[in-house]
Amino acid sequence: MLDVVETIMADPVDRAIAAAKPNARRRPARPWPVCATLMMLALPFLIAEAIAWIALTLTWWAFFGILYLMRPAVLLLGIAAIMSVPMAIVVWQHPDAANGIPFWAFPLGGIGALLFVVGYVGQVDRLRPPDFTDRYPPFRTSRPEEPSPPGRLDADKGSTFRAG
Repeated sequence: MLDVVETIMADPVDRAIAAAKPNARRRPARPWPVCATLMMLALPFLIAEAIAWIALTLTWWAFFGILYLMRPAVLLLGIAAIMSVPMAIVVWQHPDAANGIPFWAFPLGGIGALLFVVGYVGQVDRLRPPDFTDRYPPFRTSRPEEPSPPGRLDADKGSTFRAG
C-alpha cells in the first residue's frame, strides 16, 4: 500500500492536488465504471453508425459526380431541342422526309427536351453536397480577374498590347 502512495505522490500533479487539499480522501478506483460499461455496449452500434454515414456520404458523392459529369451532354440535348423547330419546318414541307412522323411531333419533342434539360440541371444543383466547390461553373456571370499571358492582346482592357 505504501508503494502505491509513493507512486501517486511521485507525480507532480498529484502532489499539487494533495498540497491544495490536504484532507481530501482519494476514491478507490472501480475496475469497470458504469459509463465505461455502457460505452463498451454502445461501441458496436457507434461503429455501425459510422460505417452507415460513410457509405451514405460516398454514395451521395458518387451519384452526384455521375450526374455532374453528365450535365454537359444533357446541355447538348438543349441545343438539339432548338434544332427541332427547323426540322419541323422541313417535315411540314416534305412529309415523306420523316417516315410518317407528323410535323408537330418535332416541336413537342423539343419542348419536352428543353423541360428535361432545365429540370435536370436544377435537380443536379439541388443534389450538390454541402462542401462541394464548383471549379468550373457552367453559367458564370462574372469571371475572376486573371492577367493575360505576356505578349497577348488584352480585349477586356482596351486591346492594349502587354509586353512580357
